[in-house]
Amino acid sequence: PVNWCTSCKCVLANEEVVEGVCERCGAPVVRKEKSQWMLRITKYADRLADDLDLEGLDYIERVKTQQKNWIGRSEGTEVEFSVKDSDVKFTIFTTRADTMFGVTFMVLAPESEYVQQVTTAEQKEEVEKYLDYVKKRTELDRMANHSVTGVFSGSYAINPFTGEAIPVWISEYVLAGYGTGAI
Repeated sequence: PVNWCTSCKCVLANEEVVEGVCERCGAPVVRKEKSQWMLRITKYADRLADDLDLEGLDYIERVKTQQKNWIGRSEGTEVEFSVKDSDVKFTIFTTRADTMFGVTFMVLAPESEYVQQVTTAEQKEEVEKYLDYVKKRTELDRMANHSVTGVFSGSYAINPFTGEAIPVWISEYVLAGYGTGAI
């Protein structure tokens, strides 16, 4: 998904979207699925992060911290969850496998390919309304938002460690580009 200016008809960086509008023309910006080239920069993430500490490089500490956060090194494991009464399965990424026995709910990114598959007929209208709301927000806005918003999908996943059925929610605080887009 990208930030799409409805007037300029172009993709904008998060920093070019101010309060939901294009900083150039003032038109509304929406989140839109768009085919794009992706560079495999993650292949070099460890090297990039480690090289910030090389002797002789004169980076300001604040800049080094920002770069390390942007690179976002995370170590953990993936766990597959099945959706109750369905063939749908999705994988989550966790840095804390020891917490899996205490999982009480799942959350999908609004852009997840699974949202449409797990949304029940009873929840469809509410989920669509929520997805429209999220499309008008940038990832920067979503990350800065300290109040958690979301909507219940109507489905339940089975915790593979306990066998318990747990609700599957959709929330803007989960980003499709981080991990698997499911937590």
